[in-house]
Amino acid sequence: MNDGAAAIDLLVSANVTGGNGSSVERDGAGFMRLGNSFAMESLTLFDGQTEVTGTVDARVFLDGGSLSGTGVVGALASQVAGGDRAPGAPSSAAGQLMVNGAITLGGRLTFSAGLTSPATPGVSYDQLKVTGTVDVGGATLALSEPAGFTALHGDRFVLIDNDAADAITGTFAGLPEGTLIALGSHRFLISYLGGDGNDVEVTFLVAATGVTRTWDGGGGADINWTTATNWDGDVAPVQGDAAGLWLRKNSRAAHRLPRRHRVGPRLG
Repeated sequence: MNDGAAAIDLLVSANVTGGNGSSVERDGAGFMRLGNSFAMESLTLFDGQTEVTGTVDARVFLDGGSLSGTGVVGALASQVAGGDRAPGAPSSAAGQLMVNGAITLGGRLTFSAGLTSPATPGVSYDQLKVTGTVDVGGATLALSEPAGFTALHGDRFVLIDNDAADAITGTFAGLPEGTLIALGSHRFLISYLGGDGNDVEVTFLVAATGVTRTWDGGGGADINWTTATNWDGDVAPVQGDAAGLWLRKNSRAAHRLPRRHRVGPRLG
């Protein structure tokens, strides 16, 4: 399949059914979309981009090609040349791809996931949902933040939702349990014990800004934390700032705290 001028080089919208032992091998740099029912023994992707928006009832082998989409595929495995697994991309901002079977990623494969917000998997961030066993197998994890990234300290993104009780096998390359991942100025903590205890999850962590904001109670009766006039310089703290509070015993005006004792909790 050649990569032509059109956005989609091959659109398969009809139902395709093969017999026992049937297989399809996809080569070439073009873009293919499988949009309905595709039933085969196996589908091997050697090159190019393949997006699944329907149901592919077949074992899918990634051997250099890229797989993405919001539909359903059979068991997924990486072959000698590996490939790229990216839920939702490239035609949608985010997506959830369902795998009806086991997945074996392997060290030559890249798992790409875009994170916009933790609100809804498959809508605001990419997710792979798996009904069988999950072997990460040393694959490369590539995270990205599309425009409009919004998250609070401690927000969690379940990248691989492992529906059964079995544990995740292996880790992503260079990312054992509890590793911090730097993505621009943001930090994420990876866990293979996330979600309901056996999912691949990253947690957003706010880095310290090094700035301390001190409460002066200038807002009068308005004692809201976010009211700027309650802070020195009339600037309210943001995530990552330290907050300086001055305490006095038996004060009736709790929002007007004289400078006697100082505590500095970290926001978030």
